[in-house]
Amino acid sequence: MLIVVAALVLPGFGRGSVTVVSREEVASVDPQSLVTQAIDRYGQAPDGGLPIWHGRFETLWYFDNETIAPLHAELWLDRDIPARHRIQLSHAGGGAPYELQLGDGRDRLYYALNAGYAQAIYAA
Repeated sequence: MLIVVAALVLPGFGRGSVTVVSREEVASVDPQSLVTQAIDRYGQAPDGGLPIWHGRFETLWYFDNETIAPLHAELWLDRDIPARHRIQLSHAGGGAPYELQLGDGRDRLYYALNAGYAQAIYAA
């Protein structure tokens, strides 16, 4: 019984790490420029449909040169006010969001990052 509970509570625990075979070095980028570029490219919902557009994506999170995590990314976007949005990334195996961003479209932007993923962004 304990094994069943552990399997449900700790998804992905038994998976081995993934080795990155090749990875290109990239030049340093200004964070604000990167955010602007991302919004320009992905901040517009396709024409037509419901007032709130929901998109799903799959991506990889690189911890270092040896370990990555497969993630599901979801985006909810208000077609009339693109700054009003929700973006979340969760492990492909399930669980709570590892990264979350919320914008109210007026003057608030909220951001949260799971501590286990912070090491991949912020050097210790």
